[in-house]
Amino acid sequence: MCDGHLQVEVVIDYGPDVDFSGADAAPRSVVSVGGGAWTIGENRQMIAEHGAFTIWLDAPFELCWKRIAGGREVRPLARSLEMTQRLYAERQPIYEAADARVTVNENESVAEIATKVASLVFGAEPNS
Repeated sequence: MCDGHLQVEVVIDYGPDVDFSGADAAPRSVVSVGGGAWTIGENRQMIAEHGAFTIWLDAPFELCWKRIAGGREVRPLARSLEMTQRLYAERQPIYEAADARVTVNENESVAEIATKVASLVFGAEPNS
């Protein structure tokens, strides 16, 4: 806290090849990685070695597909509904390895989701 305001550093979407080896995350910082980064065992190990508390933002497939189909980004691993459903199902058990889970639904704002995440981050003890 600084002057009564919460300060959270947010680093968004490094992608699957992010290098955590030099990461000295400041206390109470939030690092957001894409789903592909979390599927790589070495990344999960590095995150754990840095004592990070991990949170899975669990959105239903229908919401994920709606955002993918309506987005402008090219997603080579999500070119079709069937391909995306398969990837979603394959990744679920890996995502479950996170320390905590926040269920996300279509009606929630970014602020509401961030509030859920913040309550977990600031109330949680890092991995030992």
